[in-house]
Parts: sequence; C-alpha cells; structure tokens
Amino acid sequence: VLDFPFPLKDRDVIIRGKMIKNADGSISIKNHAIQHNYPKQADTIRLAHYEGDWTFQKLANNKVKVSTSGYADPAGSIPLSFVNMFVQQQPYQMLMKMKKELNNPLYAQPKLPEILK
Repeated sequence: VLDFPFPLKDRDVIIRGKMIKNADGSISIKNHAIQHNYPKQADTIRLAHYEGDWTFQKLANNKVKVSTSGYADPAGSIPLSFVNMFVQQQPYQMLMKMKKELNNPLYAQPKLPEILK
C-alpha cells in the first residue's frame, strides 16, 4: 500500500518480480504490476500500470552500487506538486529502508539464493 496524504486515496499494487544475474556479475530485479484477484484494500485505488528495475553491482568489500528506475501511473487526479515530491523522495526513502533492513540480525548470515552466490 502506498500511503498518500489526505485528501488523496492510498494506492495498492500487486507486483511480480524476476531476479537475474547479468553477465557482468550484477544482479537485476525487474518488477511489474499484475492483475490479480487478490482482494483490494478498502478505500484504495489499485495501480494497473507499474514497472520498476533495480540493479545491484558489487564494488568492493561491503560496498554495492544500487541503481533504480521505474514508471507508475498513480490513476486518478493528483496535483503535479505532489507527484514531483513523490518522485524525488521515493527512491531515497526506499534506499533508507533497505539500509535499515541490513542491520536486522536476520540478515547477518543470510541464506542466499543460488543466483546471488
């Protein structure tokens, strides 16, 4: 669920992702919205159009270059000022959440999928 400020309705989206290991050793994750019978949350607008890519490239010990790009149609009438703010803040907020998760003890000794080894 994407939490939009009042008076805008929140959005939700069902995403399918595919992870691949590239020839250069980097890992790419390609996501896109899918139409699914998963129940829509009350008072939300379901996104029908979303695509997003992430690429993780190892640089050195404990350093990774992260690149992301994406497209979404938020549906409905949304002020341009909000859209611009969201586009600027969203990637940074996602990276900060990733950084926080890296400090989670659950990931101290992760069991990596074969593709990441």
